[in-house]
Amino acid sequence: MGSTGDRAGDVLGSEDGSDPAPRWDFFVSYTAADKRWAEWISWQLEAADYRVLVQAWDFVPGSNWAVRMQQGVVHAQRTIALLSTEYLKSVYGQSEWQAAHAADPLGFARKLLPIRLEDCPRPGLLSQIVSIDLFGRSADVARQHLLDTIATALAGRVKPAAEPIFPPAAQEPRAAGLAVHRPPRPRPLGQPLAGHGVAFTPDSRTLASASNNDGKVQLWDVTDPEAPRKLGDSLGSASGFATQALVAFSPDDTILAIANDLSLRLWDVTDPASPRRIGGTLTHHSKPATMFRLFVGTSHSLMAAFSMDGGVLVTADKMVRLWDVTDPANPRSLGQPLMNGQTRGMRPVAFSPTDHILASGSDDGAVWLWDTTDPTSPSCLGSILNGRNGTEWPVMSMAFSTEGGVLAIADEVVRLWDVTDPANPRSLGQPLVNGQTRRILSVAFSPDGRTLAGGGGDGTGVWDVGDPEAPRLLGRPLPGSAQSVAFSPDGRLLAIASSGGMVRLWQMV
Repeated sequence: MGSTGDRAGDVLGSEDGSDPAPRWDFFVSYTAADKRWAEWISWQLEAADYRVLVQAWDFVPGSNWAVRMQQGVVHAQRTIALLSTEYLKSVYGQSEWQAAHAADPLGFARKLLPIRLEDCPRPGLLSQIVSIDLFGRSADVARQHLLDTIATALAGRVKPAAEPIFPPAAQEPRAAGLAVHRPPRPRPLGQPLAGHGVAFTPDSRTLASASNNDGKVQLWDVTDPEAPRKLGDSLGSASGFATQALVAFSPDDTILAIANDLSLRLWDVTDPASPRRIGGTLTHHSKPATMFRLFVGTSHSLMAAFSMDGGVLVTADKMVRLWDVTDPANPRSLGQPLMNGQTRGMRPVAFSPTDHILASGSDDGAVWLWDTTDPTSPSCLGSILNGRNGTEWPVMSMAFSTEGGVLAIADEVVRLWDVTDPANPRSLGQPLVNGQTRRILSVAFSPDGRTLAGGGGDGTGVWDVGDPEAPRLLGRPLPGSAQSVAFSPDGRLLAIASSGGMVRLWQMV
């Protein structure tokens, strides 16, 4: 489907705006800072056969922009307001959404549809209108969420297709003010796979398992998790051996990063059955990267991380370094390494899924929070001393919740921190333990942010963290040692890789 310009004769009203008949389904109101968002959203809507008026495409040279704006407000059935910090400062933006609100003050016709592009406030009248939130989601998830919620807004009702689950018993504890949700009950699936490290593609269809024995990585089609299917040959390491092999996919599903003790390499996995090497070996100093570890999305983190747009890769050993990987064949170092006075080595790193906040952990138990809005010059926002007083447990793993407001940090236990104000982190509740005496090596949030998995030498604990101030352990820890844990982005599966080189898939039902 083309842009609105392709169908201008079908949708344009008279130039004076006098034609009262609706000519567009949506008028997109935005500020210049959010032009890319406006075009992306307009494209998705037109691809779904909606008619859209958007300044970037329809205010062509020679047209009267004030008249065209008036046409949009008057003749579009609904106004979509793209809310951001910059939009809320815009006088023109305010007049546009207020005009839509004035035409439907009670919201029965849903003439005004706010879409939040970032976690910004909704002041005044906007606070009374339910918004569509696209921030913190991958492109595919955001596209589906946009179309689903738009369809719901047009229908005026969101009755589920299937019968709702029977409500929990009245005596089941619930956090005050929070909706009760059904906690998952993990169920093992199929036969174990080989591997020590795991990562899912953002579409949840492919799993990568990495072996510490030979540094090789195998891709699996897990569309049917009861019977995973090998995709192509295993991807070999540069050295033919490794004592630590880890994997991560870029947020757009196209790049696989493979790291072992001696190298970090990128692969094009657009066709996961036929991966293709990209570029050379990524080096941290003057030699191949040492003990690079990888992280993608909100699954789990070790010693490197992709930004949520996939354009920046962060690596860490004795320091943290940012790389521009927009051209993955030619990664480019950005700015100076981040050290912050650390001498004992940096451990895991993790990006917040909703903003440009980077967390980096260290061997002495400290976690540093960085603003990477300008990746060439990150600024330190604050720090967290995660361990107990008098102890220096190394940080083993970190994970941000889906909304980015909670950071889970694992050392000998798991601690949750409120990082909505990164300059002033606040500890939440008591440390999470599941009877283990050995440290927890890997943590992961479920995609909805309400479940946390933490794996270590004595098993994998699964907690309900719907109320992060009062998490509760869900049953007994899942058996077997765990070196790496990851939820599939669709929330259906939990993959647990053991130190013995066995990967088990669990259905989260």
